[in-house]
Amino acid sequence: MGDLRDIATQALFASETFRIALALFACVCALCCWLLVTRRYLILLLWPVLIYFCGPALTDVFVAAPALGQFIDQNTLVAETVVMFLYFFGLVAMDLIFDLSAVIQSSIHSRTVSQLARSPVFFLIYLGTALVAIVLQINVLREYGSILSGSYAYWASLGDPSAWYWGFLAGLYEMVFLCLVLLLLSDVRGRMRGFYIAIYCGTALLRVLGGTRLILVKELAFILILLYLERKIRWRQLVTTAGLIIIMGSAIGLMRGGGTAAGFLGPLYGVAMESGLNALSFDIAYQVQAAGAINVVDQAFQALQFTALSAVPSFLRFGVTPEQLQGLTPYFVASGLGFNTVSPVGGMSGFATLIYVVGNPFLGVVLLVAALATLIRWTPHSRLKELLMLVFAINAIHFWRDGLDISVKNLLQDLLCALLFMYVPVIRVRSALSHHHPGPQLGAETR
Repeated sequence: MGDLRDIATQALFASETFRIALALFACVCALCCWLLVTRRYLILLLWPVLIYFCGPALTDVFVAAPALGQFIDQNTLVAETVVMFLYFFGLVAMDLIFDLSAVIQSSIHSRTVSQLARSPVFFLIYLGTALVAIVLQINVLREYGSILSGSYAYWASLGDPSAWYWGFLAGLYEMVFLCLVLLLLSDVRGRMRGFYIAIYCGTALLRVLGGTRLILVKELAFILILLYLERKIRWRQLVTTAGLIIIMGSAIGLMRGGGTAAGFLGPLYGVAMESGLNALSFDIAYQVQAAGAINVVDQAFQALQFTALSAVPSFLRFGVTPEQLQGLTPYFVASGLGFNTVSPVGGMSGFATLIYVVGNPFLGVVLLVAALATLIRWTPHSRLKELLMLVFAINAIHFWRDGLDISVKNLLQDLLCALLFMYVPVIRVRSALSHHHPGPQLGAETR
């Protein structure tokens, strides 16, 4: 296995594809630094590209692998990298022209968002969600081990029918993080603020013991960027803390893998593998649409049906069986072309899925950039839009990491939770007014 990896590594760094990807990645890094230094809030939507941009080029590592090599077409890797670059650069250009960052900033720092942590149900939902997540996570560690024993709980639980709650647990963690962000954006101070932060740190520690790193990196990265944009930390503190997170994440990976993860990329091994494996789904999407096998109208409609139904919790999908839902998946065309695996075909990222169903990757990127710019800049301002901008930023990484159905589910879950925080006080006030003023007073019509 070591010889195979050495051969793949040498091929990777000797390839023209990797050099082109590295040059474009340098441009991406420079533009991300510029967005940070100038405190443009678009960075909250774009920072995950730093993790996933080199994914297509990194799939060269898997060319010699028996199982994964069949999914890689080295002739398309440069084009795929350019497609990703156009998405990133297109949004940066839109921001320069139409100042998308100002809309995102005003939404995140609106009075609506700042008051959500003072909702009468905030404490109950935050504490209740965190406690359930802690109980489930402790059970996972007890059943399947931890990084201290060199185990990654998720992989150890695969195939066990009793481990049904992984998706549910992930959803709980998303709600805990949303509550933390709302707390940081609020004016809640004192012991309660410290108590809430301590709860989050407890859930984070348990996740680390289970071997989970990347989602925690997502959360810490979002918090650091937000604090820097708000001028609460300086550039040096941002860089130092980010470096420590990378070092700690690498140490966790080494503990989880028993030292075998000290591969050719050293501390960036985990990120590189995440990026490369995720890019396999983009590679399949690109190849399928390039083969002309996609009926754009049918596939787009099917993808919308599948995404909409998947976003609904299973216990609320009345009349829709798991088999019927599986039959709506838009990925059967890929399977029919020889990509006969549930993963990565069935695990296409949101970005890959959109490319897959549009039928033309470059057109897909143009439409996606235009749609996002229109949503941010030209849709009417409202409290709902303010919440939507916030949850868009919080869930930006899922668009690159998870399937479109999971990305939409996370977004809707956070949005519904924020709406609950916003409207429960209104319901309470209206109920009180109705109790004290059961009907119009005499002479009300003449005043």
